[in-house]
Amino acid sequence: YTAFALYPIIPLALAMPSPEDLQKLNQTLQTEIKERSLAQNQIVELNLELEKRVEIRTKELKKTNQELQKSKHFTQKITDLTPYILYIYDLEQQKNIYCNNFVEILKYAKDNNEFINILPSLIHQEDQPKIEKHTDKCRWLTNDSYVEIDYRIRDLDNQWHWIHSRDTVFEVNSYGQVTKILGVANDITHQKKIASQLTNLNQELSNKIHDLQLRNQEMIKLGKISDFLLACVSVEEVYRVLPDLILSLFPETSGAIFIDNIKSNTLDRVACWEEEKIITQQLPVNNAGN
Repeated sequence: YTAFALYPIIPLALAMPSPEDLQKLNQTLQTEIKERSLAQNQIVELNLELEKRVEIRTKELKKTNQELQKSKHFTQKITDLTPYILYIYDLEQQKNIYCNNFVEILKYAKDNNEFINILPSLIHQEDQPKIEKHTDKCRWLTNDSYVEIDYRIRDLDNQWHWIHSRDTVFEVNSYGQVTKILGVANDITHQKKIASQLTNLNQELSNKIHDLQLRNQEMIKLGKISDFLLACVSVEEVYRVLPDLILSLFPETSGAIFIDNIKSNTLDRVACWEEEKIITQQLPVNNAGN
């Protein structure tokens, strides 16, 4: 019975490793345990190093964020205090996405969130085509170039302001096309008024100079007439040449010269120019003023 019971176990017994094999296997296992332990220690060290790096990086990011906040605050202060208007215009959305002093210049509240959206509608209707052409030019700007424009914009009190803007590239897409522009502008309403006043004054001065020149020419002509009349030897000669002299002084006019005839109590015509327009040969003395 024992032999029969051991018979199935014999193959298993023969397949069992020898003591030498068990010893080698045990050594291999011990080596793997050491390697795994060493690897675990390295992992722990790496984790500690990683935690240190994360901590250092976190501190650096925190410091960078603080500096960024300070820089942002500083930049915001500059944009708020600068007398110029700063804005960013999105060419794709066709609207301003940022602006600073436009709000105060146009008398809108600083917390008016709708202001940026309504800004295009405040531009003068006559300047709209000019604005559209200007916007098209902005799409083809390069980094070192800019374009300028003057236009009118209405404030909250329906008063118009002249604005001078200079636009340059702010952002481009992956194809190199300009998508956003940065603009710097200032209110030139006062300068426009002064320029208009100077233009009017210059025109008035020019008109006065022209009038003075005409008066001077007239004085010269009158002087020549006076000299010529003094050179005449008789009154009849004066009557004969005086119309031509007067007509040279007052071109495209008609007129006549009368003398007081005491005997007939009338004013007799002795000379005239543009005779076809002069019909009356005599005037009663009491109508001489007419």
